[in-house]
Amino acid sequence: MSRLINYYGDYDKPVPEHVGGEKREASCDIVIIGAGGSGLSAAVRAAEMGRKVILVDKMSEAGGDTRLAAGLLCTNSEVLKKLGVPDTTERHINDYRRLHHYRLDPAIYERFIRNTGRCYDWLVEKGLDTENRRMVMDNVVMIKDRKEWGPIRHPGYGPGLMGSAVTDILIRCVNENELIDLILSTKVTELITGEEGSVTGVRAVGQGIDWTIHAQDVILACGGFGCNTQMLKHYFPSYFTSDNYFTHYCLKHCTGDGIKMAQDIGAETGKNMSFGLEDMVHQPGAYTLQRVVKEPAGIIVSASGKRFISEDDPDNVAFAFDMQPDGLGWYLFSEAMKDKLYELALEHSKYDDWMPETEVYHEELEEELGTPLSFKADTIEELAADIGAPADVLAQTMKEYESFCKEGADHAFYKDSEHLISHGSEGPWYAVRLVRKFDVTMGGVSIDDKNHALRPDGSVIKGLYVCGDIASNWMGTDYGPFFSSFAWALNSGYLTAEEICRQSGKKKGE
Repeated sequence: MSRLINYYGDYDKPVPEHVGGEKREASCDIVIIGAGGSGLSAAVRAAEMGRKVILVDKMSEAGGDTRLAAGLLCTNSEVLKKLGVPDTTERHINDYRRLHHYRLDPAIYERFIRNTGRCYDWLVEKGLDTENRRMVMDNVVMIKDRKEWGPIRHPGYGPGLMGSAVTDILIRCVNENELIDLILSTKVTELITGEEGSVTGVRAVGQGIDWTIHAQDVILACGGFGCNTQMLKHYFPSYFTSDNYFTHYCLKHCTGDGIKMAQDIGAETGKNMSFGLEDMVHQPGAYTLQRVVKEPAGIIVSASGKRFISEDDPDNVAFAFDMQPDGLGWYLFSEAMKDKLYELALEHSKYDDWMPETEVYHEELEEELGTPLSFKADTIEELAADIGAPADVLAQTMKEYESFCKEGADHAFYKDSEHLISHGSEGPWYAVRLVRKFDVTMGGVSIDDKNHALRPDGSVIKGLYVCGDIASNWMGTDYGPFFSSFAWALNSGYLTAEEICRQSGKKKGE
């Protein structure tokens, strides 16, 4: 079974023990399982429309994976239109159709995309700072200046970016609204069903309390299963067949609890699921090295001592990595190329992300040397011993590569000639470890265009709605478009709350 490496390391909090105890009952209009982006947005929107909400999360604080989100897709905001940002709704809908090969119900993703502007404007009304923003590809809104730094000094992910800016606002709204009760460190274990299989509440285990919560409607918003190796192997068997390394961006609490609960009451699971398979990364490890290993001017080998990919084709390497010993690769470069590679990384900074000074790169590289993450050696033969490669094979690989650089043509993997830059023949030499990576899992429980949970025959499970990462059918087996999962989380929660309120009548008191 694959050895999962958590991207966020020590930042990621362990799941609390849920010991239970005193039996207690509660009632509400809507109980929401999971206080991440989709659960928070659903709770706040439902309470605004006059509904009594109980929001339950197994962790000790709200926010979930959403706190780590980088960018928010927003196609048609009135606020952004006034700032000169164009409406790209129709193009995004068409992009969805094409990316997912016309296999998804367009009513699901069209409803979501058309609401992204309204949801963004709603967040602005609640205090989202429109000045501290930058627009990147495809109408994605990101934070310009982060106000707090996340783990591993990574400027592209973690608290201080769009995810935490939004969750901080929604958590404040939850705490200020008397119609919302937030129960933390409490794990929902069972969906309660009534007549004809309708869902009428939940059972949960907390800190000294066994809860039975009765509700007119239940929302599953409890995230994906990127830290559940058994589920990963079950739903994505072709990617998790070996004991090779894999790293992921999701947190430890993402164990797929909601999928199992939905299965237990007859929901359809397993359709249209993705887990955002991406390229190779240097994680866990220093951010500066992560940027360097993206530069195609380096040399990538496995523990066999041989190149196995073209270094300028990072989007298509995950399966090739899995074929190597332990699923690892090593990014090699010489002392002469060390600073040149970082200069290229600065030049190619994505989305105008902040990049540390070269001195930080030097410091982080020194900190890692001699660990399982990075090595330095005076000769190629000594470096081969560090990474477990046959010395003669690695020496031949480097000699062949140098000949390609001199000729200006890569006859082994056809790397573009502009990336064939000589590393010279003198040491010292460096090796930085690479592993394949996935983002988060998307999908689990099938939904219709109103976010109702579905049975295998397509019938609706009355009283049960699904949103966020646990919902299937808004995305297919291909992950994307990029940056859409954060927007889906917020908008699916928002729209689900409105749908429940429409089904149960006008705003209470009207």
